[in-house]
Amino acid sequence: MFHKEAGISHLILDIILEHALNKFDPAPDRLQGAAKNFLPIIERFVAAGTRIEACLPAFPFKSANKVYKVLGSLPDKAEELALDRLNTMCARVREVYPPGLQVAIISDGITYNDTWAYGEALRQMAAQKQFMYIVFSRIKDLLDIPLPEQMSEIVYVANCTTFRRLLLNKYERADLDIDHEIASNPDTKLTYLGYRRFLESDLKYIFPRGAHRSAHSYKRDCKYLAKQMLIRGDAFAQAIKTSYPNHLRLSIHESVAGTKLSISLLNTKTGFTTPWHCSVAQLANGEWISAPMGEFRKDDRLELVYADGRPSHFREKPREGDAFGISESTASYLQRPKRLRASEYLGATLPSVPVSPGMSSPSAASTSSSGASVQGSAATTPETHSPPTFTWSGLGIVAEDNSNNASVPYGRRLIPQIMDSLAATEPERIVFSLATFSGDSLEFRPISARTFANAIDKTAWWLHNQVGRPDSIQPVGYIGPHDLRHVLLTYACVKAGYAVSS
Repeated sequence: MFHKEAGISHLILDIILEHALNKFDPAPDRLQGAAKNFLPIIERFVAAGTRIEACLPAFPFKSANKVYKVLGSLPDKAEELALDRLNTMCARVREVYPPGLQVAIISDGITYNDTWAYGEALRQMAAQKQFMYIVFSRIKDLLDIPLPEQMSEIVYVANCTTFRRLLLNKYERADLDIDHEIASNPDTKLTYLGYRRFLESDLKYIFPRGAHRSAHSYKRDCKYLAKQMLIRGDAFAQAIKTSYPNHLRLSIHESVAGTKLSISLLNTKTGFTTPWHCSVAQLANGEWISAPMGEFRKDDRLELVYADGRPSHFREKPREGDAFGISESTASYLQRPKRLRASEYLGATLPSVPVSPGMSSPSAASTSSSGASVQGSAATTPETHSPPTFTWSGLGIVAEDNSNNASVPYGRRLIPQIMDSLAATEPERIVFSLATFSGDSLEFRPISARTFANAIDKTAWWLHNQVGRPDSIQPVGYIGPHDLRHVLLTYACVKAGYAVSS
């Protein structure tokens, strides 16, 4: 009997993993982590012969960027496809396990009237389309607050601030060091990078850059907001654990540590997987794709389709004559995003080095070293415009944009920061050459920006392991002479936070 239950549990997990968010190249340890962390939860339900209960924090509200990303404030075809995908996943589980699977969608968007309308429209859509394996919950259901069972929009909106305050009062962790979490927890960092990117794209038309708001200050503010979202998100996660202690925890965010069962809500080749951040289009062959609404609008081979008097999705027009259809070769938004290893996305081109417990605060250490530039699908929802470049330091420092010298202890003008920028944007650029004699002639070995940045970080880690961390970042007033060994040691000292004497 035990073997039968184990076999069914594996089948159920396999079905869920077919709907997984796989924006990184598959790694065996990630699959093993999923089995280790989530099979016991599934097995408990199967052993009891009861319906598997899962919860998914998602569907907060439509993006604020109505200029480029989404068609409006209410759910459209993108949400319908996402709900249908979840419901179909549950139906497939029922085929192998009759008690089935039910997903509770928990919305954490509580701020505006639009959020209420969005959530209500989702519920109506699920009922109309008979998505019977999906139920909905709001953040107020996680809190002990006396409210009417059938709550109206007026009561909901009036209590939004109360909901958030109660959530933070009860579940916010006073000892949470969010900078340390970003630096040391790869899943937190993935979420942080995703938040930063969507904030920068969501708010760009609401808070446009200009005389009183520079690009630098805009990105700085988005970083601050992203960290605040992480803090609230942590409290939200704690509330979910309390209210849904035995549920299978699904997530829309990628996980490299196996702590989340990451789900892709849209079955799309483009990497835009959250329906509240994009629009969808149906190609002539019936295939559905996703991208920012603005990209579809620019393609005159697509037409906008309305449903119930509102924009719903795009559809490929009938082809005329020898006109080219929409394909990866003729549509930039259909270019498949480059699949990265998780370590590449996090910028970990360095050897795998654990973050030192003693380096808990980014303010007391260095900033990023060489890394990979972020491409389309590297986090929750990619952008088609030029994405910011993020880098990662083995010294455990929070990812920062290269233009932000406020968060770089050694400043932008010093060469280590320039080298980090080169390693991220032009990794193969030759920055030094090593000359050696071979017989009577000189031979030159080129050193790329990436190679040199890696060497700096390795040396910085060696320094840190030898002498520990300084109490404060010390100024460096001397770099040279131009012997490569001295330059390497000098840069490493800067990164480790030590002054260099001449």
